[in-house]
Amino acid sequence: MLLRDIKSAIKQMNRISKTYIRLLNPLVFSSLTLALFCRLSAGFIGIYDNMLILSGELFELFKNLLAAVYVPALMIELVRILAQLDTIN
Repeated sequence: MLLRDIKSAIKQMNRISKTYIRLLNPLVFSSLTLALFCRLSAGFIGIYDNMLILSGELFELFKNLLAAVYVPALMIELVRILAQLDTIN
């Protein structure tokens, strides 16, 4: 139910927000994937401590990218919706 609501909300977004999210999604989720890979392979592939530090840094990158990609797209969408609802002018 929630996933369907999110999909319908994204389909109703304007072209700029959808393009912005679509182009930067791989970057955001690849950093999360790499963080999980480093966490799970710590000790097997590289030095355990180095892999844990790298995993933490990649997770910080994921959080920052999440804020840098989705917040501006949602702000653009919010401004667009508020401009449509503006009945004063």
